[in-house]
Amino acid sequence: SHSTGNAIYIVDALTGDLLWTASPDNSADLKIDGMTNSIVSDITAVDNDGNGTTDILYAADTGGRIWRIDLFSDGDAKATEIADLNDGSVANNTRFYTSPVVSYSADLDSYILAIGSGYRAHPLVTDNKDRFFVIIDDKTTIDNTELKQELNTYKTIELDDLADSGNLDAAANPDLLNGFYLELETTGEKALTDAIIADNVVYFGTYSPVVNTAVEGQESCSAATGATSLYSVDFSEYNPLKGNPVVEIKQTELQQTGIPAEPKIVFPPSDPDADPDTDGEGAGGGNCASLAILIGSESIALGACTSVTRNYWREL
Repeated sequence: SHSTGNAIYIVDALTGDLLWTASPDNSADLKIDGMTNSIVSDITAVDNDGNGTTDILYAADTGGRIWRIDLFSDGDAKATEIADLNDGSVANNTRFYTSPVVSYSADLDSYILAIGSGYRAHPLVTDNKDRFFVIIDDKTTIDNTELKQELNTYKTIELDDLADSGNLDAAANPDLLNGFYLELETTGEKALTDAIIADNVVYFGTYSPVVNTAVEGQESCSAATGATSLYSVDFSEYNPLKGNPVVEIKQTELQQTGIPAEPKIVFPPSDPDADPDTDGEGAGGGNCASLAILIGSESIALGACTSVTRNYWREL
């Protein structure tokens, strides 16, 4: 536990005035006794009822917890510990230095939370097992009375309450409904930057430190910058309500070394010489862009093609 950094603040963006706080402190607007670890990543805000204001805050801390803060229209606020994925052992000492990435699944009527673990303050450590988590939060009703009742009976998800993506067939249905995790297999492999979600696919990068650098022709004092990978986790067919949920996972080894940057979605034209303004419904290549993931200095083409339109804007 840590006595600093374990709080959430809301401030006025224009004046800097403090508007609201959540922390274990008795003076906080929302006192959360269990918030005993630092929150070092950005807060993810969600507009649950679509009225243009924030209703839910998601946060992750260095103790392996994921928090949900509901800001109700009647002025009430409630904290829910969505998950506690650190069991206190060295092997499962889960730490979150990244933000939960959130998307909505219409099929599940749930929010999908995606986040990877890793000790960013010490990226060379290899004594624990890190994972990437995809958690299902089905508390999406916009009825405040009903939502408060559901949150009051919520059971915090632990590691054993999630399905192993490598063995979904053996997972119990309640675990499948909670979500799943992916074991990061390489020694010391960890997720140190935020993920992204696009079209029911999660993309995230990992870093693996070089454990043994004493190879032939290389002195022990040579720089060891580690290895990086890009993962894609396709959960478009993951629906435990329909039975036989499927997750498709792909790993791409990157040429770059060191801790990778956060992945970004880009749409390079399929024909670099084509005019993007041509109106050929993609026939001439101008309106067809092949989806790619940009991570650091590398662009990974995904093979998909989508229509693009050039928009112009000006500041008044």
